[in-house]
Amino acid sequence: MDKVVIINVFGFVSFHVCKTMLNKGIEVRGIKIENGENKSDYTEDMKLEIGRNANFKECSLEAWVNNPPEYGAITLMSLYDLYMTNNERIIQENSVMEPIMKHLKKSKDMSGMLALLIPSQLLSTELSSPVEVEMRNFLNILKGLNSNIQYIYLPTVYGPWQPSTFVFQHSIISKLNRNTDFGGIREETRDALFVNDTVDSIMEILESKKQGSYLLESGKENQWTLCAEFLKIEGRFLNVQKSQDFTKSHTRIIVKQETLYSDALLEQVNHTNRIYRV
Repeated sequence: MDKVVIINVFGFVSFHVCKTMLNKGIEVRGIKIENGENKSDYTEDMKLEIGRNANFKECSLEAWVNNPPEYGAITLMSLYDLYMTNNERIIQENSVMEPIMKHLKKSKDMSGMLALLIPSQLLSTELSSPVEVEMRNFLNILKGLNSNIQYIYLPTVYGPWQPSTFVFQHSIISKLNRNTDFGGIREETRDALFVNDTVDSIMEILESKKQGSYLLESGKENQWTLCAEFLKIEGRFLNVQKSQDFTKSHTRIIVKQETLYSDALLEQVNHTNRIYRV
């Protein structure tokens, strides 16, 4: 794995994958699909963190699609980040998705791999909202374009750069007396993973180049609740527990926990304090 394209590179999990790849000496082309509505809370700070790395090249969607795909290239797209920031409507925008789909179809002919990061809710046997139905339909469209796909499903992921649309980060920012609107809980509350550990497992899947469907898990009970209690989050969030049954057509991957959840959350809190200059 020498070169990777990451679509919406300044999404939360996408950005952490990008940083890890750069640290491994992998060339990353970061594609921007931002508009005024889906711009990350921290995009400018993220750019400062990786912008000087010689292996990173940021380019527009237009510039990317106008160049032929490279043989055997991996393209990573995080639907997870779009969903968790309430920006999944981007997949309905023809000006964004039609060029991406055409390029992905070309990459199939060049033995390219498509890797998708997806909210684990989409594995449910019964989807709970029209948004989730629409996203699953979009996955089916992508499957028709390129059968060489890795589907990587994620529960709640936390850590530095987590958007304020997550309960954990919303709580952290609120305690800094920052006004943040909260549009309602979207995340999977049965499980939670530290982003650094999550990215290690994502990298292993990408490096395997094996197509398939993977669900990343902590392998422990009540991880989300333990995190919420550590942050002293109000009970109204603790009571929102989803009891969905997942389909069985996936491989379960237990993410190795390198960092205690309490230490990981302190890292997120301290990082947020630095961002807001507390």
